Parts: sequence; C-alpha cells; structure tokens
Amino acid sequence: MRTKPIAGQEAIFLVSPETGAPILPDQPAAEEVAVSIVDRDIHLLASLAILGETSQYKGFERAVRSPARRRAIADTYGDKTIDAINEGAQRNAETARKQSKWEFARASGMFTLIDSGTLEAPDAKRRTSNLFNRFEERFGGARNAGERNRYQRQLNANLRKIQRGVTDANRESGLRPHKVTKKEVLAPDEKQLNIRERLTAIHEDPRAGFYPTTHREKNTVLAFLDYLDNPANPLGANNQRLEIFNHQERLKDKGLVEVGGERSIESLTYELVDYFLDARKQLVALQDLETYVAEMMNPSVTLADELPQGHVGLLALVRYKDIAAYASAQKRRKTQFIDPLTTKEDRWAKSNDPGKHKTVHDQYTLPKDDTDQAVLDMAAGSMTVLEARPLLRVAITDQLKRMDFLGLRVQEVARLKPRTFANSRELAKITLKSFDIQYLDAA
Repeated sequence: MRTKPIAGQEAIFLVSPETGAPILPDQPAAEEVAVSIVDRDIHLLASLAILGETSQYKGFERAVRSPARRRAIADTYGDKTIDAINEGAQRNAETARKQSKWEFARASGMFTLIDSGTLEAPDAKRRTSNLFNRFEERFGGARNAGERNRYQRQLNANLRKIQRGVTDANRESGLRPHKVTKKEVLAPDEKQLNIRERLTAIHEDPRAGFYPTTHREKNTVLAFLDYLDNPANPLGANNQRLEIFNHQERLKDKGLVEVGGERSIESLTYELVDYFLDARKQLVALQDLETYVAEMMNPSVTLADELPQGHVGLLALVRYKDIAAYASAQKRRKTQFIDPLTTKEDRWAKSNDPGKHKTVHDQYTLPKDDTDQAVLDMAAGSMTVLEARPLLRVAITDQLKRMDFLGLRVQEVARLKPRTFANSRELAKITLKSFDIQYLDAA
C-alpha cells in the first residue's frame, strides 16, 4: 500500500484555522502516511456539521433543566411528553457525537494508518480519540459556533480551490475527459467511453468523486463536468441551462412542443434537487447504520441478524456495493441486479402540468415489484459485519461527495439571473436554505 504523499494527497495532520499549524504536532508516526486532501476536508466538514447538530440537542437538554424555559417548552409539547422528548434528545446527542467522531476518524486518517500498518489498531484509535477530544473542545458546543463556522468556511474554500484548479487546468490544456460524442462524429483517434469507463471517470475526478446511482444521473453529471471543462462555456453548467432554454423556446415557437424553456429548466431543477436530497437521505441512513455496526461484537454474523428490520441504510449500502462492482466489471452475483443503474420514476402528473410532476429514483430506493425486493433482502441478509465495516467507510465518503457536487449545482441554479428562471431559482434557494447552505444571490 502506498503511504507516501502523491499528487492530491498530503501527510495526515489537522491544521489550525488561524495559524495553519498542526493541531497535534507530536505524532511523528503519522507524518509519512498520505491522505487525500479532498477526502480529509469533506469528512472534516461532515464532522463539524454533526457537532453543530449535537450542540442543538444539548441545548434542548439545558433548556429543559431551566424552570422558566421548561414551562415554555411544556406549553408546546405538553407536560407528559417533555421528559420523553428530552430523553430522545439525549440519545440523539450521543449518537450524533459518535457519528461526528467516525467522520473525524476518516478525516484524520485512522483507517489509513491501520491499513498501511503504520500503527496498530488500538494505537490508531487512541490517537484518533485524543485528536477528536481536542477537536471537539475547540469546535464543539454552542459557545464555539463562531469558530466552527469559520473553520467550515476555510475548509469549503480549500475544496473549491482544488476543484477550480482541475477545471482551470483542463480548460487551459483543452482537455475534455467527460465529453460524450456520438459514434458517427468521432475523430479517427477518438474512442467512445463505455458505461463503466464513464462511471470510473466521474469517480476519479476530484470535482465529483462518487458513483451516480442511475443512468440518468450519470449522464447529467457527465454533462455538468464537460460544461465545466469547455472554455466556450464561461458560466459552466449554467451555459447548459441557457442552451436548453433557448432550444426549447425555438421548438415551442415552431409548434413542435407544448412546454417552453422556463418549464424545461424548472423540471430539470426538480430532478437535480431529487438527486441532492437522495444523497442526503442515503448519507444519513449510512451514518446511522455505521453506529449500529460499530457496536456489533461478532464480525461473522450477518447484518440482517443484528439490525432492526427494514433499516434503510442496508439498501444504501447494497446499492453502493453493486454499483462499485459494476464499474470495476466484477462478476455479477446472484443478489445483484443485471443493471444496477436502472432509472425509476414515481410520476403522478404530465410534464406540462405546473409544479413537480415526478420523483426520480433508482431501483434500490424504489423497487418495482416483490421480486426486486426479494433480491435486495437476500443481498442485505447475506452481508456480514466484517464485510460491512470497510464498505460503509467508502459508501459514506461516496455520498458525502455526491451531496457536495450536487449541492454546488443547486447553488448554480440559485444564482441564475434572468427573471424567466424565477421558479427554478426559488426552488433551489428553498432547498439550500433547508440545509443552511450559503450561496451568493445574483437576483
């Protein structure tokens, strides 16, 4: 296993948001081991976000202990339920802290240290625990909200700088690795990427770094990346939206379609938000599943034997396993769909009706029949704790990166200037606000 830093990696350490100095400089055994900068920052952001949630749960606990505030809470929730709600807040705070610590463990390279043989597992865990305690002391709790927010902004800026660097380099060099060209117009020296190669290209790109969950999402992501790379598109993915708008308007003017450009962009925005919300939902499910699996003592038992029946994290984990295996052309298992990227729709209205008319799913989140459900149950039931633990680590990283990439695309919609995109812009803003994601308003 490679342990020296290479391009896109650096030695494992955590830095102060003010000075840039290592938070724990007395760990010489870890300095030689490489960690992806993007992975580190994205897991630190996740850890900080969950610490913020933890402080909210603890704030409720403190409020309940205050006689004056307890009365106000009782007026809202009722005297009989307030203690039960408080107990739930305490459990949620404990679970959130564990999840924050797991994200921190990935950011600080605990698993990399163990896998590389640099440190034994007990030593790596002690190191991580010490690091996290200092990290939590500095950035946890309501009193540290300001410093936590500053560090989040710095980490976000670091991520965007790396991502812009990839885009700028591709544009300057005339590289368009995600360009999809029809076979009949390929140059003699050009090769059409197959589906697995396209999945791998998305997964290996530092601006994305995840596996799309359907063919439709895959094609959408490829188009976004190519618009980012193409120097003819100064607005990036928003150039695509403007092109779609103008094309649809021309078709409508000719009487070929009923739906105009504004409605087309609105429909695409609903679909983009579907992908973003699915990434968030699956991330939460996987993080919750990880807290269960971490407590399981016997690595040989199956998850179905130990987990609450119907845990949604199981299907998210099976989905990642199947798509990753498909991308690497592994032999298909009996418990795997022939095509794990099949797109599913839950449609309840026609495309030209106002508002949202469908939700885009994959066959894991929306099984079509009892046969599909049986395949998924079999796959989840046969997975052992030993297999699930390392798989959960990469599946969580996958969904974090998916959410980050799609969140940026939603932010682009929120910055669309023309009034004709008002509905799409408002939908994007509402989505971002619900997750407290900041954006520059261009309206």
